[in-house]
Amino acid sequence: MKKDTDELRQEYDLKTMPHLMSGPEYLEYRRKRQSVQRKAIILDPDVAPYFSDDAAVNEALRWYLSQTKIESNPRDSTNR
Repeated sequence: MKKDTDELRQEYDLKTMPHLMSGPEYLEYRRKRQSVQRKAIILDPDVAPYFSDDAAVNEALRWYLSQTKIESNPRDSTNR
C-alpha cells in the first residue's frame, strides 16, 4: 500500500502553473466582476455577418464613438 504524502510530484512545476486565487482574493475578484454591467444586444440579420464576435462589435462601436462628437459618457449625466 502506498503511503499518502503531502508533497508535490516532481513533474509538477509550480513556476509554470497558473496562479490560483485564495479565498479573500477570489471574493474581491467576484465583487469586481459583479459590479461590471453587461448587456446582451441582438444584432439584426443584415449586420450580424459583418462581426465575428462581441470583440469585433465593441471595436466598431468604440471607433464610431471616437469619430462622433459625443462630449461625455451618457451614463455620467445626472439626468437619469
